[in-house]
Amino acid sequence: MISGHGGVKVIQVTIPLNIVIFFGVPVFYDIVIKGKSAAVWGLHPRNISKSVLLGSVISVLTFPVVYIVFKVVFGFSTQEFVQAGTVAYYFYSEFAYPFNIIYYSVWTLSVIALGEELFFRGFIHSKLEQRLSFAYAALTSSAIFTATHLMSITLFPLPMMVTYLALTFIFSLLLACTLHYTGNLIGCWFSHAISNILAGIFIGIL
Repeated sequence: MISGHGGVKVIQVTIPLNIVIFFGVPVFYDIVIKGKSAAVWGLHPRNISKSVLLGSVISVLTFPVVYIVFKVVFGFSTQEFVQAGTVAYYFYSEFAYPFNIIYYSVWTLSVIALGEELFFRGFIHSKLEQRLSFAYAALTSSAIFTATHLMSITLFPLPMMVTYLALTFIFSLLLACTLHYTGNLIGCWFSHAISNILAGIFIGIL
């Protein structure tokens, strides 16, 4: 929201409800109710280097595919598809390059990527894997993660929407594997953030 006061433009940013849920649910359930620490989500120093290495490999291997698909095949453009009222639109419309990318990078690293990984991998996937096999837990948590991205791509043509959801599902599976084999969530967080930032810079998928 933008308002003027004494000739000065004041920008008010409203935190999306999904962000409140992503951070609030795990913290309330695991820390407040269960009395556990952040280690229950995989936020600890054990295997951190292995986790970050796997996360980096995932980002490096998947981004060229995403770039070719959306930029080359579909000719994706931010201006055409980013919806007014979203955080992505806010950064692109209110700040000039490169500040829009810098602010978005800070936002996605400290809020979006961390919140989504905390909720979908650290909380949902970990809870599912306590009751199911890794394969079923990964498929289920990835399906939930993918489904939550439906609302953000309603303006996409159907072929692009289906492709986006398929790639999102595969990316989620790879992150679930990273958490499973390292027991550390930091690599998932790092990979998610880097992938979003690269997409924001080179493609515009925010």
